[in-house]
Amino acid sequence: MQKQKPVNTSGLSTDIAGMDRLFTEVVSDAMADSKKQQTMEVSISEAAKILGISERTVWRRVIKKELKSKTKNKKRLVIVPIVEPAVTVTQDCQVNVTEQTYNANAVLDLQVLLRELQGAHYRIGYLESENKTYQKQVLMLPDLETEAKRAQTQDKELQEIKTELDQLKGSWWYRLSRFLSGGKK
Repeated sequence: MQKQKPVNTSGLSTDIAGMDRLFTEVVSDAMADSKKQQTMEVSISEAAKILGISERTVWRRVIKKELKSKTKNKKRLVIVPIVEPAVTVTQDCQVNVTEQTYNANAVLDLQVLLRELQGAHYRIGYLESENKTYQKQVLMLPDLETEAKRAQTQDKELQEIKTELDQLKGSWWYRLSRFLSGGKK
């Protein structure tokens, strides 16, 4: 917990206007302090206890740079953010203290998910380019279909020519012409 700064009350009157000024100074100081992200440096084992994960997972996250760390006196220290309770004051001077439970795992998981989201973004770009390629191929399908039909008709014609050639090879004229040419094709 942070210590609140002492407020100089000299020169303030006991009327409500002075109390309002005193109150707004304390609240504005507290709000300014709460906006700063405070951290503490702890050992790997302490970080594991605070974050609710194993020491091995802490090491993995330090290596992946999901957790900030530094070395001090040949000892690795993990930098963990500190979260304090939120204090709100209503206009009728009621103070509400809400304790914010800090789930560091959620923050780290969000960082991991952000990296995965960036990877998914690149994957989407790749898949969009593949989709465009396939769309071009689909547009070419009618042309390929006509080419395939033409190739089928040419295959039929070729088969007909081969059967006609086989019939000619079986005739006595073919054998005679072959005998006269000396056996050359």
